[in-house]
Amino acid sequence: IPEYLKAMMSEHVGEKLVFGIRPEDIMDSLFVEDKNAERIEAIVDVVEPLGSEIFVHLKIGDHELLARFPPVVNVKAGDKMKVVFNMKKIHLFKGEEAIV
Repeated sequence: IPEYLKAMMSEHVGEKLVFGIRPEDIMDSLFVEDKNAERIEAIVDVVEPLGSEIFVHLKIGDHELLARFPPVVNVKAGDKMKVVFNMKKIHLFKGEEAIV
């Protein structure tokens, strides 16, 4: 969690929050220059090539995510890959209320 959110989240300790991120804010770690960025291992479930972009359905533990990658990303169903979230673009929800 980015530092600027930690203070805001301190009032929600112990509550169930839902993490949200848009598909375009998930990146293939091979194309992320920041060596300090947190890399998360995912399993590729489905790949949908659409010409100018590809949608990749990912599994991270029990969670399913949809990522939107440029067509230079070369993955197929069953592959393991590392992804990076753009943490400046995350959303947090408490029920249906958006916190961030």
